[in-house]
Amino acid sequence: MKTIAILGTAASFHEIAAKHYYQESIKIIPCKTPKEVLQEVKQNPNCEGGILAIENTIAGSVTNHYNSLQDLDICIRGELLLNIQHHLVALPKTSIYDIWEIRTHPMAIKQCSNYLARIHPATRLLACSDTASAAKEISQQHLKGVAAIASSLASSYYGLEILASNIQNNKNNYTRFFILSKSKQGEQKEHNKATIIFRLDQKAERLSSVLLQLQALKINLSKLHSFPLGTISNTYEFIADLEFNNFSCFQKSLMQLEKVTLDYSVLGTYQKATTPLWSEIK
Repeated sequence: MKTIAILGTAASFHEIAAKHYYQESIKIIPCKTPKEVLQEVKQNPNCEGGILAIENTIAGSVTNHYNSLQDLDICIRGELLLNIQHHLVALPKTSIYDIWEIRTHPMAIKQCSNYLARIHPATRLLACSDTASAAKEISQQHLKGVAAIASSLASSYYGLEILASNIQNNKNNYTRFFILSKSKQGEQKEHNKATIIFRLDQKAERLSSVLLQLQALKINLSKLHSFPLGTISNTYEFIADLEFNNFSCFQKSLMQLEKVTLDYSVLGTYQKATTPLWSEIK
């Protein structure tokens, strides 16, 4: 049985993602913050990996995680897409009209903002460390009139009832998770995606050179974020996802990056996730 660090507690979307990826019984290490997940992966000898959400189709990317991965030298060994379905859950026999407070993770509030504005415009919203923790608090403390936005798994796991189903803004609500490892893998010919960080000066000229070289090697740039480095004039940091059909082309691209960048780091190479998985599991 593998021991995996996740953000949140039992029945969180991170645990659902972990069960999908590992396809076996796992022991979870619940963590309250992303930093704690990364520290468990790096420092705990019994921890064999970690799961961390990195972007969502509604709420966007969590870009600060990339630098944390680089600083701790943690490797991305895979990715997973999960169709996120949010439900409003509360103690049994609770009416939706009894709800005066809703608890959940801040990302879930963003993902369900239309429903909250339409149905619960005056209801107090309380941010929690994760969706499942909100459900757990309601169950353990027997909080009447308080609801959580969480998964159906959390609802059944903590003995709650679903008051409203699929309340996310977009039914195609996908979250991308990184599968993390404490050590980098060897060369994997079957890998067709990579996540890298690099730094450039003179943004316009240097970046165009990088893009042309990637194009020449038939490498697709599926993500690009840029950030100015405030302490260094005219220097920018870039986070990029590269997709390729030939691993040797990716290796050649790194040799080209070395010529035009101030420095670069490969956070991981892995198999691209193509099919979103269902978050409704038992």
